[in-house]
Formats: sequence, C-alpha cells, structure tokens
Amino acid sequence: MPESKLKTVSQISYVDTMERTLRWLAATGLVLALIVHGLTFLPLNVAIEEFPVVWVLHVGTFVVFVSVFFSIVRAIRSSLVVRWWSVFPWWAIAVIIVAGINMGFTSSFADPSKQGKPEIQNGQFVLVSPSQIIHPISEQEYYLRRNYRVRGASGHWTFFYLFATLYFWFGVRPQPSNVGSSRPLARPDK
Repeated sequence: MPESKLKTVSQISYVDTMERTLRWLAATGLVLALIVHGLTFLPLNVAIEEFPVVWVLHVGTFVVFVSVFFSIVRAIRSSLVVRWWSVFPWWAIAVIIVAGINMGFTSSFADPSKQGKPEIQNGQFVLVSPSQIIHPISEQEYYLRRNYRVRGASGHWTFFYLFATLYFWFGVRPQPSNVGSSRPLARPDK
C-alpha cells in the first residue's frame, strides 16, 4: 500500500480529534461564559474582573471562532454550502440572532458608565464623573456597576461560543477528501 494513504489516515484522525476537541472546548466556553454573564447580574460583593482567570474566556473565543471561520470558508470553497448561514439548521439561526441581540443590548444599551464611574473615596462608595462626585452609592451598587465591563465582555463571549458550539455540534462541515470513499483507510493485515 502506498505511503500517501497512511498519511491520509493520520490526517483524518487528526481532523476528527480536532473537531471533537473544538466541539467540547466551544461547549465548555459557552457554559462558563453563561455562568460569568449570570454572575454579573447578582449583587455580589466582589468585582468579577478582579479574577484574571475570567479573561481566559476572552482568549478562548478567538481559538474557537477562528476555527469556525476557516471551516466555513472551506465549506463554501468546496461548494458544500452557498451562504455561510446555510451551515446551520433553521432553529440554530434563530438562537444566534437572539444571542446577537443580547450581545448588542449588553454592550450598548445597558451600559450605564456614562452616568459615572463607581469608586471608593475616603472609605465611601461613590459615583464619580471625571471631575466631581455625583452621589454616594451602596456597596451592592458599587459592585454591580464594577461588573458592567465584564457583563459587556461576557455578552460577546456568549455569542461567539454559542456560534461555535452550534457550528461544531449541529453545523454542516466539509469532511476530509477520502471519508466515505470505498478505499480502505488503514493497511490491511497480511
């Protein structure tokens, strides 16, 4: 059996392993992003942004979404799909649209930072504009306002992880060139 067929077998194993890894990485990232997003709405007496591990989710979005992008481009070039959204079932498109609206809302409309920035001055929680104290706030409001930045980021994380999760679990992806062919994938025993 020619050497080239053996390389193809290892390439298929690599692609299959990568697909499974990205599938679970995207799903795990989605669950963690939803947890972080939900925590930003709770009146916790802690600023979520003070936990640097949360920002690992930011890096993970690039890993899974860049993989999705290249896979969709490959599907379009192989004529498997005509439009990028045709890789998804209809219900997944609806879920992506809702997540996109949520992302836009959490990053644009729900950002009260224009009202002032929460700070601690002289042991008191206050809302401050660039030059003056606007008014005192409670400790809970201080932490809720500190978490708005993470809320905006987690809205984006949720969208991108959701997109990748739906793609890797339910999307149409191109298969390696010899998957489904009648040729044997491994060397037969002698």
